[in-house]
Amino acid sequence: MLPSVHRFRRDFSILLVVSSFFFFQACETKSENQESSILALVAISQASAVPALPSPAIDTALLKIGDQEPTTLPVGFCEDGNTGIGFFQGGANPTLFVHEVDFNQSGAIVLNRTGAYHMDVDVTGGYYSPTSTCQATVRESSATAYEIEAYNCPVHPMIGTMPDTTISFRARCTKN
Repeated sequence: MLPSVHRFRRDFSILLVVSSFFFFQACETKSENQESSILALVAISQASAVPALPSPAIDTALLKIGDQEPTTLPVGFCEDGNTGIGFFQGGANPTLFVHEVDFNQSGAIVLNRTGAYHMDVDVTGGYYSPTSTCQATVRESSATAYEIEAYNCPVHPMIGTMPDTTISFRARCTKN
């Protein structure tokens, strides 16, 4: 075989391999972009399906359990650290507690069953805590005020025989 033909075949083979690589890479990128776009649309549709609770008056919280109408609760305490924030009305239920709060954090946080930002909601017959973790947002952490919200947190009764449900809340308090 002539050297020029052999070189042509070799060069052509290399060109085919490199072209194939770029072509499949482009298809994969396009697929990932389409997948990302679809996931973004799903996230937006789910986020827009959750009605936002209005900002409560200072030293109050709006608490929504499952499909119930939101309950307005007065502040009991609003402290940095282990005590955290608590909203309750005397000895009546429901109550809302988020313990081990860090007033220096803002933006997205995670509510847990234990540890930092652990949440519990007392109801008649027991209390709820997140089934795993739940996204929440610190909307304000100024020198004087703290505001946090969470929507549709899946919760499970830690004590009691209530059904699993969701908790949504928006709480605003004066820092102590």
